[in-house]
Amino acid sequence: MADLTPQRLVLALGLAGGLLLVFVTPPFQVPDEPAHFLRVYQVATAAAAVRRADGVIGFEMPESLPRLADLCVAGLVSHPERHLPPGTLGAAWRLPLAPESHVWVPATKLSQHSPFPYLAAAAAVALGRLLALPPLALLYLARLGNLAAALAIAWAAVRIAPVQRWLLTLLALTPMAMFLRSSASADALTNALALLLVACLLALALRRAPQHAGADRAAALSGARPRVGAGRETTNAGQESAPRPAGRDPGIAGAPISGSRVSWLLVTAFLLAAAKEAYCLLALLVFLVPPEPLPASAGAPWRHAARRRAAFLWAGGLAALLVGAGLSWWVAHRIATLPAPFAGVEPITQLRGVLAAPLRFAGLAAADYSQNAEMYAVGFVGNFGWLDTPLPFPLVILWGCLLLAAAVSASDPAPALAAWQRGWAAAVLAASLLAISLALYLVWTPLGANFVQGMQGRYLLPLAPVAALLLYRRRAPGRLGAMAVSWLPGAGAAACAVLSVGFTVLTLLLIWSRYYGA
Repeated sequence: MADLTPQRLVLALGLAGGLLLVFVTPPFQVPDEPAHFLRVYQVATAAAAVRRADGVIGFEMPESLPRLADLCVAGLVSHPERHLPPGTLGAAWRLPLAPESHVWVPATKLSQHSPFPYLAAAAAVALGRLLALPPLALLYLARLGNLAAALAIAWAAVRIAPVQRWLLTLLALTPMAMFLRSSASADALTNALALLLVACLLALALRRAPQHAGADRAAALSGARPRVGAGRETTNAGQESAPRPAGRDPGIAGAPISGSRVSWLLVTAFLLAAAKEAYCLLALLVFLVPPEPLPASAGAPWRHAARRRAAFLWAGGLAALLVGAGLSWWVAHRIATLPAPFAGVEPITQLRGVLAAPLRFAGLAAADYSQNAEMYAVGFVGNFGWLDTPLPFPLVILWGCLLLAAAVSASDPAPALAAWQRGWAAAVLAASLLAISLALYLVWTPLGANFVQGMQGRYLLPLAPVAALLLYRRRAPGRLGAMAVSWLPGAGAAACAVLSVGFTVLTLLLIWSRYYGA
């Protein structure tokens, strides 16, 4: 366990467990995977929308695609007592693509998200079409494309983050996140992008001054915590850093804003906003990054350069938000023009009601989260298949406790977030929760209902890294935090690895038992 690092665990277990989940999970036995796969194929072929004489929009697609989904899904959804019928996979594999035999598929059968979260899966499907592979092989290629791209992003997030790396690792290896990452769902890249966004924010908001970076890095590698003296910082390993200016935080004094990290942050914020409209408000987190503190001796060119970097960061964050909001409005308008999924759903009229009584809607959303907290917790940690194969609730609690322990552990000597940064993160988190509830209230909830319909725990996975920002402290509070700090670099790392492997194995066993028998 001496060479065990967070990024190595993410890469090794994420790849091994992900590959097994790709092939152990039966075709289309992931929530909404038929709609996601049809969207992937539409993006891969750049198929244009076709409007029928009655005004309904749809796409021309090979008839084998919806037939494959019907073959693999029939009779299994919401029936956990039923197994996959013998011979289903063989029959599905023998089904040819036959692109010349096409059928018109209504747009309501496809996922309504933008093309961005499907680009990796679509590239793999495009390659499979060139090789004339059957539709089942295209589905597995879509899953593999998602797995490769999302795992690479999650690995980069853990590698970039200056603190809370074990927490980001555990979030990436949460059973539900791994299950979705090994599917054709848009959630695969969405969850990974949220990890990368928070990692870039931490790298910028907690940036160190050059004169203290070497000592801090040595302390982190040794697992030691800094002891703050009158004018110097001394690590437990006996390493002494440079003198600290009075009244200045050694982690941020004179530290410039990295242009490359700003670019990563803005690109990630845009892609996340474009992936799913409900998460566009996360782009506002760019304002967590403080401006560069300039010494009194700084000349005019240095000051101008610092101002340009700050303006580029904040303007870019606003641009990402505006683009995301534009995409959100476009998607919402397009959904509003499609046939409603349930009788009595009227998105435009529902939106007018929310605008007329916003406090009533906020109360409905808060009541939904509080009354269904247990169900959402299970869906967050692990509820497989079409949400009919949950992990036992005691194990859900165990994983939650592990996440909490990692969140309050701060073995890396970096600056603490200021009160205004925590307040801003909390405001963005609350607004994002309301945005998710609003999207579901408009599209899935009957007009005028006193509840929110369609909420699932997996929708909270991209918000978990943001919530973790509220728990981060430079030095863990109290005796429990101190124990966690000293525990995590050694035995804690081994415990994280062992539990992650155990939960992955349990996930595979549950899925196998659900679909193939004992």
